[in-house]
Amino acid sequence: MNQREQITSKQVTLSIFQYLVGSGILSLPRSATEATGNHDGWISVLVAGILIMGIVYVVTKVSMMFPERTFFQYSQEIFGKWIGRLLSLVFLGYFLLQAGYQSRIMAEAIHMHLLTKTPKSVLIILFMAVGTYLVVGGVNALARFCEFVTPITLLLVLIVLLLALSNVEIDNLRPVLVDGVMPVAKGIMSVALPYTGAESMLIFYAFMKKSDHPTRSAVLGIGIATVMYTIVTMVTISALTAAETQTLLLPVMDMAKEISFPGGFFERFELLLLVFWVLFMYTTYTYSQYFASLGLSQLFNKKLTPFVYVVLPLIYGIAVYPPDINAAYKMGRGMALFGIGLAILLPLLIWICAKIRKVKYAPQT
Repeated sequence: MNQREQITSKQVTLSIFQYLVGSGILSLPRSATEATGNHDGWISVLVAGILIMGIVYVVTKVSMMFPERTFFQYSQEIFGKWIGRLLSLVFLGYFLLQAGYQSRIMAEAIHMHLLTKTPKSVLIILFMAVGTYLVVGGVNALARFCEFVTPITLLLVLIVLLLALSNVEIDNLRPVLVDGVMPVAKGIMSVALPYTGAESMLIFYAFMKKSDHPTRSAVLGIGIATVMYTIVTMVTISALTAAETQTLLLPVMDMAKEISFPGGFFERFELLLLVFWVLFMYTTYTYSQYFASLGLSQLFNKKLTPFVYVVLPLIYGIAVYPPDINAAYKMGRGMALFGIGLAILLPLLIWICAKIRKVKYAPQT
C-alpha cells in the first residue's frame, strides 16, 4: 500500500463503529425482547457485544499474519486457486447482500416516516447514487467521512436519549434476570444483525499504518457500538415496556415519538433520530459497496473504479427482491447469521491452512 491509501487507528475505530451501526439499531429492542420474552433483552445485547469483541480480536490477529494484503489478495495462496477464488466470491457476495439490505431498509424507513408518496425504488436509487459518489473516492474518503460524522451522530443520539429520560420508568427493567439465564442466552443470537462487522478487519488491516495498534482499534470500535446498543435498548424498553416493544416494528422510532419538549415548540423527535440513523446507514452501505468492488478489482487485478459501477445492478436487485419489509428483515437475519459465521470460520480456516502450508509474508515495499 502506498501512503495515500493508509488510514490511522482512529479512523479504523470510527469506521468499524459507523459500519457496525446500520439498520439493526431501530429494531434491536424488538428483536431482544422477542427472543427473551421479557425486559432482560438489554443483557443479551451487552453479552453479544462482548462476544463480538472477542471475535474481532481473533480476526485482527489472523489479519496481522498478512501485512498490507486483503483477504482477496492472499486467499488463493492460502487455499489454492479455485477454492481461494470461491471463498473470495462468497466473501464479496456477503458485502453485496449487506449493501442491498441496508439500502432497502433505509428506503422502507424513509417511506414510512418521511417521504410517504415517494416510491421506494426511487429512494433506493438516490441512496445508491450518493453512496457511489463517496465510494469512488476510495478508502481514505470513507475514513475521513467517518471521522467527520461520528461526533455528529453521537451528539444526536445523546440528545435523543437525554430527552427520552423523562419517559423512562426504571421499574420496567426490574427485576434483573426475572426468568433466569436461559432466556438471555437464547436472545444472544437473535440480536446478531446489528453486530455484523467483525469480518471487515480482514480488509481494514491492509490499509492501516503498521505503527498503530490494530487489535485495540478494532475492539474499541465494537466496544463503542456495544455501549450505544445497550443504552438504546435499555431506554426503549424502560420507556415503552417490554410487552409493547415486542409489538412494534421500529420501537426506537416509537420511543422518540413519545418525547415532549418543554414549551412544545419542537415536536416529532423521531425525525431527529432518523437523521443520525441515515448517516449510520450511509456509512454501512458505502463500506459494503466499497468492499465488494475492491474484491472484484483485486480478483481480476484491475482498477477499482469500474467495479464500483459494475456492482450497482446487483445491489439494486438484492434491495428490491424482498416483497415486503417482513421479508426484508427475514433476509437480514439470515445475512447476519451468515456474517457471524464468516467472522468465526474464515479466520480459523486461514490460520489452519497458513500453519499447514507454512505460509509467511513480509510487508510489501
